[in-house]
Amino acid sequence: TIDYDALVVALGSVTDFGAVPGMADNALGVRSLGDAFYLRNRALSMLEEAASEQDPDRRQALLRFVVVGGGSTGVEVAAELADLVRTARRTFAALPAPEVVLVHSREHVLSEFGERLGRYATKKLARAGVRLILKRRLVRVEPDRVELDDGTAILTATVVSTVGNAPHPVVARLGSATDPGGWIRPDATFAVPGLDRVWALGDCASILDPKTGRPMPATAQHAVREGPHAARNVLAVLDGGQPKPFHYGQQGMLVSLGRFKGVGEVLGIKVSGLLAWLLWRGYYLLRLPSWDRRVRVAIDWTLELFLAHDVVEISMRRTRTRPGEAVGEIVGEPVSVGARTDGEEEL
Repeated sequence: TIDYDALVVALGSVTDFGAVPGMADNALGVRSLGDAFYLRNRALSMLEEAASEQDPDRRQALLRFVVVGGGSTGVEVAAELADLVRTARRTFAALPAPEVVLVHSREHVLSEFGERLGRYATKKLARAGVRLILKRRLVRVEPDRVELDDGTAILTATVVSTVGNAPHPVVARLGSATDPGGWIRPDATFAVPGLDRVWALGDCASILDPKTGRPMPATAQHAVREGPHAARNVLAVLDGGQPKPFHYGQQGMLVSLGRFKGVGEVLGIKVSGLLAWLLWRGYYLLRLPSWDRRVRVAIDWTLELFLAHDVVEISMRRTRTRPGEAVGEIVGEPVSVGARTDGEEEL
């Protein structure tokens, strides 16, 4: 038990795989850097496996990647994945072309950007080689296929889910301080009603915008401004002062559509194509924490303008001291000589 003068809850959100049967067992998430590395390695491994697969149906399933969700994350994942497998496929000249499929429940992707930009992004994704299945929902995910609400089955060995966020499980312990969806509902100063000297911010909190009455978007540009404001409010309360409400108008949204293409809105102005992609890259560059890191990344990105994707698989495996000692390890990974044998026998 730890006593506190102030408690700030900023646990973020977690991926919710519970909406579709089989999603938790058979789909991949893309929330962390580790998830991105794993997906990249898996895509390259699927091409390698397909190169030695004799069954044509199984080969095609290995070469088909299904991305679920047409929001900004789903669009960026589908576009980057299409670029990656297209470049990597050159190493396997005899393979059929890999296919990236994006399943979205609405008429066009990026619905939150408005109809014009959404339709533009949809058109650009299709031109980039992404197969779009719109106005359809997943009803089940199996190890070798996904099933849609119209009865269609798509054979695939890789399903990537970008839909469904849920509050961190610890948030549920706050009880009456949460809304019907389970999110913490603080006031505009980030203070949690009914709890003394407890504040909540970030993705775990549903903060109503005083101007619109709607929850503020769970985006990084809001979070990086909420942090300093919350810190000032905490110090003000501890010093006997009054906290100030948080006000922030979204400056814009940018999404990459793959190599040299993007779409977005900046200060109310809609942008697309190469300009949007450069703005998207530039914003990320400015958010890096030091100038030496910015220079390193800028040089790397400049080289990328002239060079193809790096398609070398970066193995994240390690030598284990005993079988099964960490969640997520692949059966058959090497165990060191003299390792403990209190795990289950493995082949």
